[in-house]
Amino acid sequence: MRHFAQLLRTRLHRPFGAVALGLALSGRALASDAFDGHRFYYGDPHAHTGLSHDGHSSDVRDGCYSGEPCGAFSDVFSTAVSNKLDWVVVSDHVNGGADYQTTEDEYFQLISADLNHPDPGGPLLVIPGAEVWFALPDGTRLGHKNLLMFGDPAAIASVALADVSPPGTLADCAGITTWMDGFVAQYGDAVLVPHHTMMDTPMPTDWACHTAYEPATEVYSQWGSSLGGAIDYDLPYFPYPEGSVAVALDPSGYALQMGFFAGTDGHQTLPGSLCKDVLGGYQVSTGGLTIAVLDDGESLDRASLYRAVIGHRTIATSGPRVPMVLTLSDALGDTWGLGDAVALPAGQDLQVAVAVAPDGASGVTAVWFVTPEGDVPMEAVDGTTYAALVPSGAVPAWGYVAVQFDAPSLGLCSDGGGRDVEWMWMSPSYIRRAGGGSFPGLIGDASGFPQLPGAEDSAASVDDSATDGPHARRCGCASVGFDGAPGIAVAGLLGLVARRRSTASRRPGRK
Repeated sequence: MRHFAQLLRTRLHRPFGAVALGLALSGRALASDAFDGHRFYYGDPHAHTGLSHDGHSSDVRDGCYSGEPCGAFSDVFSTAVSNKLDWVVVSDHVNGGADYQTTEDEYFQLISADLNHPDPGGPLLVIPGAEVWFALPDGTRLGHKNLLMFGDPAAIASVALADVSPPGTLADCAGITTWMDGFVAQYGDAVLVPHHTMMDTPMPTDWACHTAYEPATEVYSQWGSSLGGAIDYDLPYFPYPEGSVAVALDPSGYALQMGFFAGTDGHQTLPGSLCKDVLGGYQVSTGGLTIAVLDDGESLDRASLYRAVIGHRTIATSGPRVPMVLTLSDALGDTWGLGDAVALPAGQDLQVAVAVAPDGASGVTAVWFVTPEGDVPMEAVDGTTYAALVPSGAVPAWGYVAVQFDAPSLGLCSDGGGRDVEWMWMSPSYIRRAGGGSFPGLIGDASGFPQLPGAEDSAASVDDSATDGPHARRCGCASVGFDGAPGIAVAGLLGLVARRRSTASRRPGRK
């Protein structure tokens, strides 16, 4: 525990990085924040325009829906800047029927705008995208996934509607990988991001059809939460529990490893807008945003954002824009951050700490370390740091930090229904368990999944030959006695990892 105490004292007594809301870059102000050695870039990875035939733009096709305010396609990127985004993906529908998808000419118009947009009035990284429906010829529904293209703009300029639409003869799940293999070979780095995964209408996600091209999943949008499990807040209408992210991550089930995204999925050409009406109660919320976490000094570009996505260095938010830094550690001096694969030595407790930027810390009302076995309350060490300790015998396969905020104290808009709490969810940390030479489910493991370029940087190298000594690896779930006092402000947390909170009002993320 000495190392944990030292870590927290270091956080308490050294100056935190400035929260820079206005980094000057060539005379322009980025929306990003700097904090504690990292930079936080805000994006909407799931925006629509009127080029989606169920979407609306004031200057495209049928205009705004029934007088409801909507934006102009010609202003889509300046709207993103006005909503203080650093990056955006416009992912209009490319298949699923004429009532939804763009035409060939419309998709050419979208790609041209993505790559040659007029000056939006500030720095903005635009990643070309497409929302793709995946289904088999017999009608079996596989799910909605957004295609994000990070390749050379010169190559992407020639992308046509047929290129971003899987063939109608897609025979099985393996066909998705084959299709993506061909797309990446021609157009460069790309990923798929499943979204509104547990919404039964029009289709939930079939996690048995997951591919290595899916390093992240959307957990929150205007359709509500897809986290599932014990969490019952902001559920989508007509929920399908087997499509939830909890099912996907279940260590005894699919055991997938993905980072977290959130987006608006708004169909009014208003990327990043979280202050708009919730359509007659039909939508569950106004949506969320995704925060890409880069090292301080690392500039935001296509390559760095791609690395953050495949490296699980993202934070999903329902609205708060509060920088926070995760540190996982043991008493031997090993430390891991957001996106790192955690290789915990035998007999070591897992120490979890999250530092919250001072400007937003006053709005925090609760913090949890959420695991498949239960949710560990993280206790305040001071006004900006929260900590928990998980005993070695109860170390989970994964865990993520969920932070609850008092929305009015942050001046946030209501996201529908007069709710007064908001949430941020850090991407899960995946933790070494028994037996193996790999982290199950990571891209490039023994499953035969292809290795995405750069993904090898996100997997830790572990010596599995050691069976004795201070760094011997063994099952983190084994019964290991704990003979040290937790210290600091985490006393009383032992054993809580396996305890479900007894009242729904205390579940992480409840609104």
